[in-house]
Amino acid sequence: MRILTHYVLRAHVGPFLFALTVLTGMMLVHTVARRFEELAGRGLAASVIAEVFGLSIPHIIALTLPMAVLVAVLYTFSQLSADNEVTALKASGVNLARLLVPLLLAAALLASGMVWFNDRVLPETNHRLKNLLVDIARKSPTLELEEQVINEIQTGDMRTRYFLQAADIEPATNRLRDVVIYDLSAPGRDRTIYADSGRMAFNRERTDLFLTLHDGWIHELDKAEPATFERLFFRQQLIRIADIGNKLERSEDSGYRSDREMSLAMLAAEVGDGRRELAAVEREAAEEALGAVKAALAGPYPSATPLREEATLRHGDTATRKQGETAMGGEDNAQADPAVSPGRPLAASEAAAPGATDRVWPVASPEPWSWGPGGGGSDELTRRTLAQLRSLEDQANVLRQKINSRRVEYHKKYAIPFACIVFVLIGAPLAIRFPRGGVGMVITVSLTVFAFYYMSLIGGEELGDDDIISPFWAMWLPNALFLLLGLWGLMHVGREASTARGGGWDDLWHSLRHVLGQPVRRLARRGG
Repeated sequence: MRILTHYVLRAHVGPFLFALTVLTGMMLVHTVARRFEELAGRGLAASVIAEVFGLSIPHIIALTLPMAVLVAVLYTFSQLSADNEVTALKASGVNLARLLVPLLLAAALLASGMVWFNDRVLPETNHRLKNLLVDIARKSPTLELEEQVINEIQTGDMRTRYFLQAADIEPATNRLRDVVIYDLSAPGRDRTIYADSGRMAFNRERTDLFLTLHDGWIHELDKAEPATFERLFFRQQLIRIADIGNKLERSEDSGYRSDREMSLAMLAAEVGDGRRELAAVEREAAEEALGAVKAALAGPYPSATPLREEATLRHGDTATRKQGETAMGGEDNAQADPAVSPGRPLAASEAAAPGATDRVWPVASPEPWSWGPGGGGSDELTRRTLAQLRSLEDQANVLRQKINSRRVEYHKKYAIPFACIVFVLIGAPLAIRFPRGGVGMVITVSLTVFAFYYMSLIGGEELGDDDIISPFWAMWLPNALFLLLGLWGLMHVGREASTARGGGWDDLWHSLRHVLGQPVRRLARRGG
């Protein structure tokens, strides 16, 4: 059995490496075409361009490695079946599932290595690639000049130093007026150029600046011979300044990382922090709602602004009693206490006098923030509470999306490597079932499985980020479906059609029609 194990593994190594190389190369070409517009015309060194593509390879391999496993399994088992080696093994009493044991072990080792790769290597290369692309995007060969300001013209050669000043700059036509250029490139020599007008132009790559100056003169002074002074007049002068903005400046690491630039430990820490922040926001929302309910149930409130003093307070029982006596004709009583008359409100000082009751009633006020019966304070309280709750809800939604995106990326780092094992279980039954499909069957089945699997991952990632489904199932559902399909195929691997249709394209088409036509036949029988 050891010989058989070595034989099966050796048969898969060649197709696996070939498929991995071809698929990675194809996706790298796609990356080159997609990034060509970003890199072209910026005067980048070949080493920088090679670094961009080198940093793009790891995330390509993270996708193409499981694909290469499926291609290798399909091709190898279709060849074994076409050469009747599978038939000979069955006749010798070898269980076909036994052939998959070394492949499953190799796929498990490969998946473990991919988990380490996705955790350690991939986040760092993604982070470096993002920083490099940001630096390249910031590197612009165009020249931005300000009027009436001495502008330094930076070039790739640090020894070349130019300073330009213009009284008027027309961005649409690149025309300059009243131009002064200070040339400090040559040590020991001061050279100043004055011109009435000029025009700026760039070469096709926009890396070299051409200044065409009109009606001016040049002052030049050699410090070694200070007595010598040269002044040269011109009607038109052409100045070429090479490598304008052609220096790529590497920025320092900002420290910010997206979810695809984080390791498993970083993602777990982000999820924990996000859940704590979400819990704090939910507690704050609960406290805000509870406070609003208590405020609404507490009854009338004093006005938020002072009311008029003469309409602030009234005596309780004393004022009511004396006003009643006056209304009944009690002149003596009214004279005895002339401060109290029917309908007269008491001042605040009188309200605080002995005998006044503790209970007071606020007089209705037209201000919208005066709370209490008849006032508008309850509406203002409701508006404030709703505004605060909506703000907290927005914060909670942002935190939930952040948590979900981190959890999706966390499970993705495990789910994609596990696809190596799933693709072994999918590929072997298909290749044995249709041995004469050849390379066409390998390519067709591979593309179909790849398209469905990665479309499911992309759709699951969006659904998981939006909290429509669990982030766990968003990433693991494609693996679960293909795993069930692979186990079902292994259970029926001994029932493959003999050779009536040759196990090729005709047999594959017949099987598809049979499987897809079952629901239609069932509906027809029920209708009949």
